[in-house]
Amino acid sequence: MARAFTQQFVFSGRTYPFKARIQRLGGTYVRQNTWVMPAAESAAQRGAQRLLAEDLCQAGIAVQFETVPAQRTLGEIQ
Repeated sequence: MARAFTQQFVFSGRTYPFKARIQRLGGTYVRQNTWVMPAAESAAQRGAQRLLAEDLCQAGIAVQFETVPAQRTLGEIQ
């Protein structure tokens, strides 16, 4: 049986100026200066997430896109 996986963004750094935008796009604050945001399914939402990731990179914030097992919870990240 194949494992199910999901994709997510992880943002780390001085994210406060982007807090509202990250939350609006589905981000969850998991620990000091770190947010997790599941990859969107709709094309419009993916485009908005891509633009956010570009803005965060330009601001010097670490942006990672990772694939994790679907059963992995936010509690395991903390």
